[in-house]
Amino acid sequence: MGPFLFNQVDSFAAEPYSNSDNVPEFSTQHLSYPQIDFPKSANTVTWNKVYDKGQVSTDTECDSQQGNEDIRYDVRYVNNHVISVAWTDYTYCDGTPHGFFSSGSDNRVWDQGSRELTPTDVFTTGWPAKLQQLFWDALLKKGWKPRDDEEKRAILETVIEPKKWSFTNEGLSVSFGAYDAGCYGCDPGVTTVRWINLRPLLTTSSLLP
Repeated sequence: MGPFLFNQVDSFAAEPYSNSDNVPEFSTQHLSYPQIDFPKSANTVTWNKVYDKGQVSTDTECDSQQGNEDIRYDVRYVNNHVISVAWTDYTYCDGTPHGFFSSGSDNRVWDQGSRELTPTDVFTTGWPAKLQQLFWDALLKKGWKPRDDEEKRAILETVIEPKKWSFTNEGLSVSFGAYDAGCYGCDPGVTTVRWINLRPLLTTSSLLP
C-alpha cells in the first residue's frame, strides 16, 4: 500500500478458568498490528516502533477478567506523508447477553517522526461545523436518522473527533463504536465523506489526499 509493504503481526494469549457451572473455559486474547516490511529509513523505523504492540496479555475489559477480546489494527491509507490506521476492539465477557465493541484510528505523519496528524495538517479554519454538515448529509443519504436530539448531538460530536477519523482512497471515514450514538447498537455504521466534497475544507498545504 502506497510506498510500503506491510506485514501483520499476530499475538495470542489464553488463560483457563471455570465458569459459573464449573465447566472449564479459556479467556482468550488476540491482537494484530501492522509493521512496515524492511524499513529503510529512520522515519519508517520510528513508525514501526510506535506500532509495535508487543505480546498481548490475558487482561481484558471484563470486570471478572473472564471473556474473549479481539483487537485489530488495520492500515487504511498511505501516501508520502501520512499513514492512517484504524483499530477495532471486540470484547465478550462471560455470562453477559452480548459482546461490545469500540473503534477508533491513529493517523501519523510518518515522514516527520511519526507525530500525530492534527486537523490543521488537513483543514482550513472553521472546519468543525462544515465537516459536521457533510457527515450529517452523508448519514441522511444512507437513510440513518437519530431517535432524538441527544443521539444527533452524540453523532455530531463524534465526527469532529480526530481519534475517530480514518482516511481512505475514497475520503474521510468515521467508524462508530457500539455506544457512540448514546445506546447500544444505535450507531449508523461506517460513514464516509468523499474527497470531492472535502476539497473546499482542505488547506493549500494539506498533507491529504
